[in-house]
Amino acid sequence: MSLVSSGDVRYQGVLNHVDMANSRITLVNVRCYGSEGRRDPGPQVEGTDEVYAYVVFNGSEIKELTVVQPPPPEPAPTPPMDRAILTSSSVAPGPPAPSVPSAWGTSTASSYSVRLMQHLEAHAGVIWSMQFSRNGRYLATAGQDFVVRVWQVLSAAQPAADGEARGTGSPAVSRLGAGAAQAPALLLSPTPHRVYTGHKQDVLDLTWSKTQFLLSASMDKTVRLWHVSMDECLRVFKHSDFVTAIDFHPSDDRTFISGSIDGKLRLWSIPDQKVVSWQDVHEMVTAASYSPSGLRVVVGTMKGKCRFYAIQDSSLEYEAQLDVKNTRGQHARGKKITGLTFLPRSPSHLLITSNDSRIRRGRGGGAERARPGYNLRAKFKGHANRSTQIKASLSPSCDTIICGSDDGWVYQWAVPSRPGARPEDAVVKEKVLSYECFLAASDVVTVAMFAPERALATWPTQPGKGGAVGATPRVILAAGYGGEIKVFEDLHQP
Repeated sequence: MSLVSSGDVRYQGVLNHVDMANSRITLVNVRCYGSEGRRDPGPQVEGTDEVYAYVVFNGSEIKELTVVQPPPPEPAPTPPMDRAILTSSSVAPGPPAPSVPSAWGTSTASSYSVRLMQHLEAHAGVIWSMQFSRNGRYLATAGQDFVVRVWQVLSAAQPAADGEARGTGSPAVSRLGAGAAQAPALLLSPTPHRVYTGHKQDVLDLTWSKTQFLLSASMDKTVRLWHVSMDECLRVFKHSDFVTAIDFHPSDDRTFISGSIDGKLRLWSIPDQKVVSWQDVHEMVTAASYSPSGLRVVVGTMKGKCRFYAIQDSSLEYEAQLDVKNTRGQHARGKKITGLTFLPRSPSHLLITSNDSRIRRGRGGGAERARPGYNLRAKFKGHANRSTQIKASLSPSCDTIICGSDDGWVYQWAVPSRPGARPEDAVVKEKVLSYECFLAASDVVTVAMFAPERALATWPTQPGKGGAVGATPRVILAAGYGGEIKVFEDLHQP
């Protein structure tokens, strides 16, 4: 969203055009806010709040503010209703629903069902980011209410108590659906373990270190450092503009990277509390990630570019650029990169989520220490991601991609592979049109992820087929515009 001021009124919307010569800015999907940051209850242009297209002009510099209400977008394609659908009032799994042909291709012949385990009313407003700690013991969430909450992962699958099932109406309430044949288990503590306040605007990104330090990035132009054992903020790292992306070094918790709409990628030293290296990306940075070894950094931009940097002697060195776009059609111009995820066991593989409703998989041409030379090998379609900051992620075994969607559904794609090959080394066709999905919310799902194996280490295993040894259940978390966290058990038996 772009944010501009005029007197005591602020306008917030999606950036459409910037005329630097005349200090003129054009926004679409605009909302009006009062001087205290609260939404103005008076007349306003209807629209939707979106994140990560920011330009700020001081009120005295604005010569003209043009508000444009674009035509309504085409409705998001709704998956066929005879798929396995789960709503908050229908918790018990029904008979498996076979996959059917979709609007984008024919799906695989498999069944799919899920069960709602837990429902937390976690935030007052949109949840923009949700991250498990690396040891799997905590879940951090943050978003539009400026607050960072940390939830403790329970040590084993615990049945919900009556009080937890009813809830108390507080800002963070555990609510379980009714009608399940068996009491669902709780994954998360019903109340937050920590509530961190201090940010003055939306919190856009979160990242954990290996030693349970937590960083939060915000529209208030700061990154704040916390530790799960403490209540207070430990450090504040100031930026010149909104901070849109952060990532802790995979093995060194004294270092992190940040990306901002000022077009800068920064490498920070936490003990020194200063920038030790930076690069001008020349575009608004919308996503950033370390590679698994920490030897390389990749950033995504507003115009659909991925730029790769090597880290040598605490210095960022430019290596390569990958244009993420279609070769023709309406998406031939690059769209905003909304997520970057390296495959944990294969640093040459990268998942790229973007605002053309595509998830692409890139692969480098050699070892990570070599120049990357990434190329796009596969494209996953089916979900809707036109302007929201949605990021795809992987299952713990790396055999499934999962992603939220503008239409409230959670989508999954199986990663095809050669017999005996690791999932991350799979040879896949150019377009993957087969997917499975379930309805998780009535509004946009900004985050969908699998619970890591460490979070489920003490859970009872599911019975295997034919008396085989059972496997740890797969658990899916979804969050979005409603400020809710929903926890589902994936009942699909591979």
